[in-house]
Amino acid sequence: MSASKAATSPRPVRIFDVAGLQTALDGKQAAGSYAPLTHTHPISDVVGLQTALDGKAALSHTHTIANVTGLQTALDGKQAAGSYAAAVHTHVISDVTGLQAALDAKALASAIPAASNANPAADGTAAPGTSTTYARGDHVHPLPTGRLSFIGNVTVSQTVAIALTLGMRRIALTLSGVTTSDKLFFAPITPCAAGCEAVNVYPSNTNEVTVTYYTPALVIGSVINIPIAVYRVT
Repeated sequence: MSASKAATSPRPVRIFDVAGLQTALDGKQAAGSYAPLTHTHPISDVVGLQTALDGKAALSHTHTIANVTGLQTALDGKQAAGSYAAAVHTHVISDVTGLQAALDAKALASAIPAASNANPAADGTAAPGTSTTYARGDHVHPLPTGRLSFIGNVTVSQTVAIALTLGMRRIALTLSGVTTSDKLFFAPITPCAAGCEAVNVYPSNTNEVTVTYYTPALVIGSVINIPIAVYRVT
């Protein structure tokens, strides 16, 4: 063999020619001593799996009352089926204690009179009446026809400028509709805070009345306010 052929001839590479290769190979399992990529195991190959499965219930299973803690006690506190009323039910009157007695003490709806729609009557000759309706709570009687007719209101209104002693005083006030021949009746509308009081009202002129009123002793600045309703007596 020539020298040039000897220099170019390939030389096989041995395991020990590669640093660390033998050590790496020594850490590998021999072919056939490991499981393929796709494989299965029986239950016994998995440590503790059978014990874990033995502690589980079947997917479909049942329990007795004793298996559920406190269930028997809860059931003992319930009524037996058929011993209670259905959600939708009715009663007769006798099923409700005292209901019949309460109903017996009530008036029939047909026996209750209706409210009257008639205007209340004015004063007149006493009579028991025959109406079977009742008067409403807010009804108002008219003033007696032919006895009093309302003319209007007047007010004695003054602020005391000079101290007054106890006594009677008069003041003329305008009141439309009054004639000198009228007989008048008056009524105070509200009390006078200063203690004053109307004593008499009479027609002093056409469309004018004179009010006689009483005052206690009053100091300067006291307010006299006496509102009066005036009626004509016929």
